[in-house]
Amino acid sequence: MDMIILLVFLLLVLISVPIGLALFLAAVFGFMYFADLPLIMMGQAMFLKLDKFSLLCVLFFVLAGNLMTRGAIARKIVEFAEALVGHLKSGLPIASITSCALFGAVSGSALATLSAIGGLMVPALRKQKFSNSFSVGLLTSSSILGIIVPPSIPMIIYCLVADVSIAKLFMAGFLPAIVLVILLSIYAVFRSNKESIGKHGKFSSRTLWRTFGTGVWALFMPVIIFGGIFSGMFTATEAAVVAAVYAYLVEFFVYRELSLKEIYRITVDSGLMVATILIITAGSMVMSDYLTIMEIPDRITTWITGIVDTKVFYLLIVNIMLLVVGTFMEVIAAILIMAPILLPVAVALGVDPVHFGIIMCLNLGIGYITPPVGVNCFLASGIFKIPVVNVFRYVAPTLIVLMIALVFITYIPGISMLLPNYFLG
Repeated sequence: MDMIILLVFLLLVLISVPIGLALFLAAVFGFMYFADLPLIMMGQAMFLKLDKFSLLCVLFFVLAGNLMTRGAIARKIVEFAEALVGHLKSGLPIASITSCALFGAVSGSALATLSAIGGLMVPALRKQKFSNSFSVGLLTSSSILGIIVPPSIPMIIYCLVADVSIAKLFMAGFLPAIVLVILLSIYAVFRSNKESIGKHGKFSSRTLWRTFGTGVWALFMPVIIFGGIFSGMFTATEAAVVAAVYAYLVEFFVYRELSLKEIYRITVDSGLMVATILIITAGSMVMSDYLTIMEIPDRITTWITGIVDTKVFYLLIVNIMLLVVGTFMEVIAAILIMAPILLPVAVALGVDPVHFGIIMCLNLGIGYITPPVGVNCFLASGIFKIPVVNVFRYVAPTLIVLMIALVFITYIPGISMLLPNYFLG
């Protein structure tokens, strides 16, 4: 019975049915033939699950990210990062990684990070004679920092499913993001030295101060978002609204690079993007309800805990499973489907739900750059005019770096839990 529903879902995906609709239709099939419940319950369930104030958080962070991607904020962040470390031999690659992290702190999206930062930094890296494979591979991989550095849209979705504090998960994301930045920077230095590429520049305090002065409006946004959330001035949802309004004001009144017509277009496009997310969310939640009613998560928990008695081995299985799922399923749908199944077992084995959320986001983030789906690789192919097969080859070395980071973050829970335990208890 369970396998039949899975096969129905996979068949629908293989014939190119949108994933949100595929989840919904597979759940409808299950309710019709295996659950003795009226179908009207599905409509009621979808309405109740989507009628959540916290979902507004996704809308406004998407809007803020799109405004900054098409406006000047992304460029100001890059200019500051380049002035800070660009004078080093490997400074420009490190500046690229740092820019992805800084932009992720205001966008919450890996795709937006690649579009905004990759489009600026890859030409700059090429100009400094860095190889095309290194430049494209580094930026495509570093863009997943957009969903590891808070605020992250997948983190918000996980919190809705797992009933975890958004503030705690946001705070838990900082140190893992720093680990990723450090490891990717070490890789960048190694490649630069090995290929004898890059050049030493001269540090200029005047340039640093100038870029800070022009970019302070962009750099101040993470301070507003996280300062407000962690000080208790406003919730994560209210912080998203503040971020969107702030992006509107800065782009239109300070940097003045977006016209009213462009801002209107960005707002409409953001609404369409969020509508897509909500359709996937609705379909996933109906499927989640079906799984819960049929007690599938409970049966999986009982079965796994019967054969796996240590969280070390269980987390290894989870990592392998999520890496495979991330290769063909969109990250939000994967979280909505897999979290209710995997989290109860993790909690039973002593894994903190906040730590588990970071593990899920990182695993599925790696899925952004792994074949066959690898949405970031397809986006990079379009942006940089390179065959997607080449992009997959270019990200292979950084994929190894990300796997090393995954091992550290999975098996050293203190990396994720130190800050939320210290500041939020």
